[in-house]
Amino acid sequence: MADCSPYQFHCEPCPSGANCLQRDTNWINIKALKDFWLVPLTGNLNSELESLSQLQSKDKRPETIRRECVRCLGADICINKEEKLCADGYWGVLCSQCAENHTKIAGEDCVRCLGEKEALVTWICIIVMCIVYICLLAR
Repeated sequence: MADCSPYQFHCEPCPSGANCLQRDTNWINIKALKDFWLVPLTGNLNSELESLSQLQSKDKRPETIRRECVRCLGADICINKEEKLCADGYWGVLCSQCAENHTKIAGEDCVRCLGEKEALVTWICIIVMCIVYICLLAR
């Protein structure tokens, strides 16, 4: 990874799971590849960016900044496309949590929860199937 900014004076190898092909990639703007998660420097992305910009504004070389990418918990969950890190229905560290209005099925995939109309139709179908079943047993 080559960094031509005034804060970096030497080249370092690209971390495993990172995309270092963009021109002027550095430890601050490095991106993760698909199916990898870029470990934040802090627990909060906004405070991370703020602390990095403070380093730059103070003309300090970010010698201690090292980024690491770790493989996500499942395939196609960490997508890292443009500003979108996680696939639809996922969010959080390693895209491991279900987004709002989503739930985990069998402890694996996050799926969208049923809306009120869908839930009502599902219950009506279940009731109709139970009535049909009872009628068939009564014969």
